[in-house]
Amino acid sequence: MAGAIRARRLASFLSASAACQATDLNASEDTSGGALESTSSSSDAVGENCEIAVAPVAQPVSMRFRNGTDHVVWISRWSCQFAFRIIGPDQQPITERTAQWCTSCDRFMQNGCEPWCEDHCDGVTVRLEPDAVFEHSWSGLLWEDAELRCDGCAAQCSLASAAPAGTYRVELTVHDRCTPSFPGDCDCVAEADGTCEIWGAGLANDGGTAIATEFDFPTAEPVDLVLLP
Repeated sequence: MAGAIRARRLASFLSASAACQATDLNASEDTSGGALESTSSSSDAVGENCEIAVAPVAQPVSMRFRNGTDHVVWISRWSCQFAFRIIGPDQQPITERTAQWCTSCDRFMQNGCEPWCEDHCDGVTVRLEPDAVFEHSWSGLLWEDAELRCDGCAAQCSLASAAPAGTYRVELTVHDRCTPSFPGDCDCVAEADGTCEIWGAGLANDGGTAIATEFDFPTAEPVDLVLLP
């Protein structure tokens, strides 16, 4: 992200409370190779109160993967992250936080400078019968690492902003088989939609099959990925 964009995002968060200071931890680095503008506030400025920042308005996007083959396939994901890989208009991957990610700046403020819940992340394997559809929703938000200093609270947190309009790319790797860590790890009973999830199971190192498509954001239409025979 360009430095000026980061500075504007952080400034919008700071404006929610004159007493709450947030500093972009990535101010000294730029993945595009350019110098970033400093967004640091005075380290001596500690407010008496901390107000919850207004959540950015974003358009969620539903991503759907359909198994168009005649056999069972598998995909893997982490419980704390989005199941699909999204590439932004700047060709940089987007790190998505799901509802289980506990370290957003506003959640720290709501919970008295404590994580909203236990910060953990588990591996999940999804099994799809032929013609089954797996669906996951992207929030339409971008996240950056920030430092929260508010009424004596100092913590690293995640700062959200609405993703800009543009052409995005969604990618997914699909596997033909599942390698169990223990007997029965790859067995599960499919739900009515033809899918089931196994927590902690590993996938075969077969490289998998990569599928991808592009979509224009924002959009109210689902984005579909189909694995064909």
